[in-house]
Amino acid sequence: MKEIPDSDSLSYSCAMNKFLIYEEKHHIVSAYRELILAGEIADRLQNKEKQQRVEEKLKNLFLKLEQYEKARQIILKNHNEYKKSGNVSKQIDCIIDLAKIYLHEKNYDLAAKKLDDAKYLSDSISQSNSQIDIKVLSVQLLYEQKKYKEALELFTKDSSFLTLLKLTKQDKYVDIIKIHVDFLNGEKESALSQYRKLIKEIPQEANLIHYKESLMETASLLGLNNESIAIANDLIQHYEKYNEYEKLKSLHQFLDTTYYKANDFKNAYLAKEKYGFYDKKLKDLSKENELYALEIEAANKKMEKEKIEAAEKIIKRNNIQYTGISLAIFTLFVILLLFGAFKVSETMIRTLGFFTFIFFFEFIILIADHWIHDITHGEPWKIMAFKIVLISILMPFHHWIEHKVISFLTSHNLILRSDIFTKFFRKTEKLSTS
Repeated sequence: MKEIPDSDSLSYSCAMNKFLIYEEKHHIVSAYRELILAGEIADRLQNKEKQQRVEEKLKNLFLKLEQYEKARQIILKNHNEYKKSGNVSKQIDCIIDLAKIYLHEKNYDLAAKKLDDAKYLSDSISQSNSQIDIKVLSVQLLYEQKKYKEALELFTKDSSFLTLLKLTKQDKYVDIIKIHVDFLNGEKESALSQYRKLIKEIPQEANLIHYKESLMETASLLGLNNESIAIANDLIQHYEKYNEYEKLKSLHQFLDTTYYKANDFKNAYLAKEKYGFYDKKLKDLSKENELYALEIEAANKKMEKEKIEAAEKIIKRNNIQYTGISLAIFTLFVILLLFGAFKVSETMIRTLGFFTFIFFFEFIILIADHWIHDITHGEPWKIMAFKIVLISILMPFHHWIEHKVISFLTSHNLILRSDIFTKFFRKTEKLSTS
């Protein structure tokens, strides 16, 4: 028989599905709310896999909105958890994610530092997959800073790394960097010859689009304006399908400069207009993302307020119940004392005393429970230790005080009645006759 999922698991799946639908429709705030709901359910289920999935989606959502600080906070939180649990592999993944954010922000110094940290951890556990990611990112970092010689050294000094790049069809990046190095060394003919060879070797496949930007820059570097323009126009057609406005803006800026170099002023003007169009589009999107961020902040505050109000309601409810229990116990003690003041059977006094003291000491334990859970943070062995100490004190005291009080009430029953109440009635009679 198939295992039927519980209501929380179904609620989690429902929230995640709704998140995906809202995300696809670009309803960011609604998507965020569903993700937060899924996170709360995952926390309630104490399911690490579900919690990590929510954290990953939340991180990607913030990256999409260019809310890098919030994405960074999530990564750092995960990193600290993995550090506590001793999961070095996951720690490396978190550090690599931080390096990617710093690289995107063009904070090259911090990106380099994080890559060094990741490399140190990766070498300590000999994890080949992460070592490859770190090297690729290190090359990308050097390439973006136009440090082509250092990038080439990273490629060439590790033969196993080159072999892996060939298997993943990324080895042509080495040739592109070699062209840049030769050009910088003044060997323009060698660079041009390598470029011609490279163009023939790279197949014109859509999945190799990532090479084209590097080839475009290389062709421009070698003064091949017409070829770089043709590659740029191919890239524009590709990125227009996916509304990659940042890329489109950058490409039209490149075309404006290149057309101007080629004395094609008409196309340079058109490219500049397109650049302005995409620049405005990006500014509008940035404002939209800012609005989304503000809406998310407002949604956070609203949810926080709702949580505080719910917590206050629980405290109010509990306080009412505690007050009711306290009054009930007080009433029982008053009745017990009255039983001792009047002629009531010993059995009845003992029975009422038994239940009164049970209620009283259970109430003490009930109050102590919250305090114990706060101190122990819910750790079973600590709770058990506290309970043993508490009960070892309360149980003997319970029996001793119950015995003393019941004995007192039963042995002084008639004395109390005659000495207190009879004297009281006599005094009232005297006052009335006088």
